[in-house]
Amino acid sequence: MRVIAGEAKGCPLKGVAGYRTRPTSDRVRGALFNILGQNLPGVVFLDLFAGSGAVGIEALSRGAAVCVFVDSSREACLTIKRNLAAAGLSCRAEIHCKTASASLDIAARLGRLFDVVFVDPPYDTGMALSVIDRIARKPVLVPGGILVVEHSKREQLPSESGDLVLVRSEAYGDTRLDFYIRTQENKKGDRGGRG
Repeated sequence: MRVIAGEAKGCPLKGVAGYRTRPTSDRVRGALFNILGQNLPGVVFLDLFAGSGAVGIEALSRGAAVCVFVDSSREACLTIKRNLAAAGLSCRAEIHCKTASASLDIAARLGRLFDVVFVDPPYDTGMALSVIDRIARKPVLVPGGILVVEHSKREQLPSESGDLVLVRSEAYGDTRLDFYIRTQENKKGDRGGRG
């Protein structure tokens, strides 16, 4: 794996040793950021089920102001830390070694808001649907913010959940990327403040 574009372009990234899930492929990562396009500079990005951190690091390389990485695996969190250091992007990152649900609960309680949330849970486990539902109920995504869910194309996700509306879906082999937009206003929160 390598950073595809931006200030850390070409930087090699390590995978998580012994990690039981698959990393987002370079092809899917490239497609994801081609779709997000020029919307990244200055955004606050949340990478849930971050694994090696490749997606969030790509976002930082392409101009995201801050990326919060969340993974429950200690080995994954150590790998993210090493990859951020190798890419020279540690100063704009936070790493939380927690479950996705716990991290979303804490973010909502602290009033933290994100412009883009990327979710890549283990395939075919039902976790994608669970996380969509939790994000729909928690004020963590700014109005007009984007939720991207990477999942198996065998999983059927809803066209809407609360104020999240599916606006685009793309398939790449066995993988599907679903893009949701938050359509209504959240409770007031601190956009990306550290905590």
